[in-house]
Amino acid sequence: MGGMIAYKDDEIFLVRHKPADRNEGNITINIFEDKSKVRVIVELPGVNENDINLELNGDKLFLFANRENIGYRKEIKLPRVCEDMTWKLFDAEILEIMLT
Repeated sequence: MGGMIAYKDDEIFLVRHKPADRNEGNITINIFEDKSKVRVIVELPGVNENDINLELNGDKLFLFANRENIGYRKEIKLPRVCEDMTWKLFDAEILEIMLT
């Protein structure tokens, strides 16, 4: 799993492009980490809030989203173990997940 790491002040930016599972469409995932939280940004074109299911298990985040002709399934390896999560979908395309 490759990625680019950049540093700005106390925040670490780990940017990764991860293709979705076979025949499930492509999604782009960006992971940002600082001392208190991990933020995951996922591009999910055309998906509604009701179509998204997220599961958190330690340092793994499982993403499931379905729309008419395509589904997304991803296991996202987080940079550290997280216990809590909140999320919001912007413009039916950009999913922001905050983990602590």
